[in-house]
Amino acid sequence: MKNAIISLLCAITIISHSCIGKGEGPNDFKEFNLAEIATEVKLAMVKEEGSVVLPTNCIVYNTKLMLSDLFTEIDAVPLESSEGSLIGGIDKLLFCDSTLLVVDKYKTKSIKQFTKGGGFVGLIGSNGRGPGQYYEPTDCVVYKDTIIVYDQFQQKIIFFGNRGDLIKEQKVPFTFNSFFVFDNNNLLFQMYDNDNQHINEILGYSLIWCDSLFNIQHKSLYKEKDKYNNMINSGLTLGLDKVYFHPPYSDSIYQIEEKGVIKLAYLLEVQLPLPDELLLRKNGEQLSKMSYETPNNYMLFTGIPYISKNKVLYEISFNRRVQHVFFQRDLQKCLAGDLVINDLSHLTSGLGKPIYAGLDYLITYEHAYRIKETMETYKKYGLDAKDLLNEKEQIIAEKLKDYSNPVLFFYHYKEE
Repeated sequence: MKNAIISLLCAITIISHSCIGKGEGPNDFKEFNLAEIATEVKLAMVKEEGSVVLPTNCIVYNTKLMLSDLFTEIDAVPLESSEGSLIGGIDKLLFCDSTLLVVDKYKTKSIKQFTKGGGFVGLIGSNGRGPGQYYEPTDCVVYKDTIIVYDQFQQKIIFFGNRGDLIKEQKVPFTFNSFFVFDNNNLLFQMYDNDNQHINEILGYSLIWCDSLFNIQHKSLYKEKDKYNNMINSGLTLGLDKVYFHPPYSDSIYQIEEKGVIKLAYLLEVQLPLPDELLLRKNGEQLSKMSYETPNNYMLFTGIPYISKNKVLYEISFNRRVQHVFFQRDLQKCLAGDLVINDLSHLTSGLGKPIYAGLDYLITYEHAYRIKETMETYKKYGLDAKDLLNEKEQIIAEKLKDYSNPVLFFYHYKEE
């Protein structure tokens, strides 16, 4: 994203109608008595006291952000590129026991397990329509020592042991985007606003809480069906073992708890918000034209937040350029830049794509071909990569092929 002028439309991902739930009706969920699963649904109340304001006054157009100002060191971990281990991208990263789970939702449609050092362990499930198989791993969570996978196309949840042994699978009575397990009888689902018309009680609601039999107990965050443009990448995200939700285009981040409790955790300080009428589906063409052709200073909260102990990383689209903002809560200080300079590791020129926030670290990844492009750029300008890379980085760079798996980067935050 270095030096890239990015349109509002691209910065917040492609505006899209949901592609799931084709022709949903009672017959699609015939295993369930739909009249009984949503009989006494309560409205979850939002608690707004105690929220933290995420500042944007540190954002200045065309500013460099040096990663050495935020992190002490970076550990690069290449994922093994053997037969059967190849992935196309990382849509979600999870820790399971002493291993990493890599969810590649769209390209290889797989979940692959690696050691923390990047060694390939094996597959979790497989692609197909039989028992323990999924057409697409729409979402995946880890609860204790169980790996739970949702396939939206087969409308089922599959339960695996921590090394991929099949335990059971369950059909679900509705479609959703992401989910979270509080305990064996308390589950949270994040819904699409324009699906599940077969259950009128929850139509348009973003969040629902259910028991293990999918009896719906609470709902929250209503969005009128098909009125607004939708973003399919909006979902639940973890931060320090807490689950958060950022609604599309919203200036709010909610902390979601069990049994219908929702708290406003963070509120973005938006200087010039995008006019609400541009978010209407009927004005989608106008938004697209404005995004590509018209200079503007609109500010949008574009990405999923990554929440560590004292740091929050979030992305803002400002003047059609992505700004990376790091906010330090205890010092009430933020650093931002639309041009990220990686002066800690020369394997990659920028930050990479964030995928996980730990207690005091951030994990991103970079595709192998991008790293190879960086190495070629050094050659173009007469630089020797051996003078720029440490010994471990040199070994990584020498082994990478264009088709190799991505490299994980563990960024360790400075202690302030």
